[in-house]
Amino acid sequence: LPGSFVGEVAMINDVPREFTAIAVGEVEVFKITKRDLDSLQRMNLALTTRFYLTIIRDLNKKLKKLNKYYQEVRNRISSKI
Repeated sequence: LPGSFVGEVAMINDVPREFTAIAVGEVEVFKITKRDLDSLQRMNLALTTRFYLTIIRDLNKKLKKLNKYYQEVRNRISSKI
């Protein structure tokens, strides 16, 4: 999805990524490491906070989408029982 993050949970938790993303078209990529984020936090706490809020909003969108999918699958299964 445009504007989405990949590997954000791994970066925040400083662990290896668990998933891989494959682009189906042209993309622009920006890589930020945990070290980069820690450095940014020391230099500009307000910007770091905005960055984290953006990640939280993106995770919220993903969670809502996953929950909707879960509900659809659950309803399909329930209707067959």
